[in-house]
Amino acid sequence: MEIETSTQGLRLYNSCKGLSPKTITWSDAFLRHFGEFLRQHQHPTEISQPSISHLRAWVHHDQERGLSSPPQAPDTRVLLLSAESRS
Repeated sequence: MEIETSTQGLRLYNSCKGLSPKTITWSDAFLRHFGEFLRQHQHPTEISQPSISHLRAWVHHDQERGLSSPPQAPDTRVLLLSAESRS
């Protein structure tokens, strides 16, 4: 499954967790932005493929653009831990 197409599943999961609509919208944008970054840099976009190095490159990319990626957001930590366990 492609990262960007998993948005509906994440939206449902977040809704079941009782997260606010604003948080759910933020999470959708977060996932979409990550998918766009992977595609632009010709990294794999299959949900099980990005590695910890891809995630770190993405955080660095946002920092260079003056954006602060939220490394402590729960969903980010899940992505980082999942990728780290595969590396």
